[in-house]
This record gives sequence, C-alpha cells and structure tokens, in this order.
Amino acid sequence: MKHLDIRTPRSLYLVCIALLGFSFAATAGNVKRLSEPVETDQFSETFGARFVVKGETLGLKKAVKDSDCEQGKNVTVKTKVSEVCQAKGCFFIASEDDFYTRVTFQDYNFFVPTDISGKEVVMNAVLKPRILSDEEIQHMQDDLSTSTIAKTKHNKKTKSSTSLAKGPICELTAQSVKVFN
Repeated sequence: MKHLDIRTPRSLYLVCIALLGFSFAATAGNVKRLSEPVETDQFSETFGARFVVKGETLGLKKAVKDSDCEQGKNVTVKTKVSEVCQAKGCFFIASEDDFYTRVTFQDYNFFVPTDISGKEVVMNAVLKPRILSDEEIQHMQDDLSTSTIAKTKHNKKTKSSTSLAKGPICELTAQSVKVFN
C-alpha cells in the first residue's frame, strides 16, 4: 500500500481540497430549513405567505417607534436580521443601527432558515403588544449570543421587544418574510 506524502505539491493540494470539502459539508449540516420557500427568484426566497407590498415600506425604527402598537397595525418593514433562533428558526432579531426587535411568525405556521443572520429582509407584519412568558425569555437566552442579549437589555427604553424584561413589549408578527441573498 502506497502512503500519501504531503510534502509534494500535488499531495498537499489534494489534502487541502479534501479538508475544504469536509469543512463545507460540516457547515452545511448545521443549517436548519424547516419550511420551504413559497417563492424564489435569483435574488431572494420568501417564507410564509406570498409577499405583497402593502403601503409604504418602513425601516425598523420608524415602524416600531412611530406606530401605535396597541392597535395591531399592519406594516411592511425592511430590516437586517441580527440573529436567528438556532433550534428551528422560529424567531429572529431584527436590527437597525442600535435598535433591536423580536420577530415571530403568524400562528407558528412557518420558520426561516437558521443561516440568515446578517441578511436583509422585507416582511409583511403586524405590530402587537406582548408579554413574553418565562419559557420564551429562556428560549431567547438559550439561543442568542451574549452580545445580542446585552444589546437588547440596553434597548429597554426604546420599546424594543427583546428587552428580556417582564411587561408589555411591541413585537412584529410576520405573515411573510422575503430574505435577500
């Protein structure tokens, strides 16, 4: 049996290619996609209902701060995904500058892929007042990085729904989420 001599350029190249392949395979295995997109194109995938622009598209801060959350206002919001629930993609933290808000999905009917952190999204959602249960708070603490939890606690005064504090918060409940590549 012939042994591989990694001191030769050809053998070293083959070893590097093999390691790179194993690395991609390991990374790809960690992504969870529990819902299939309802629409796809070369620039995006849409989860939940088909995406339809409903009125003006707002930034996250404007949508949450300038609205009356008590009324359950329908909004179209464009924002960035800060972090995603790694257990199954059942919520994400939307961010704009130093403002963070929790986004859940209508009637728990769909999920987003767990690898969309850092991507831009546009969504049809409803602003709703909520009080997070102890289980929801624990789920967020288990799934989010310490830096996100620290930032969200800091935003307690800005009506951010991820303050992890008891009491009413303003949360976005999405019917449709379009994720840009």
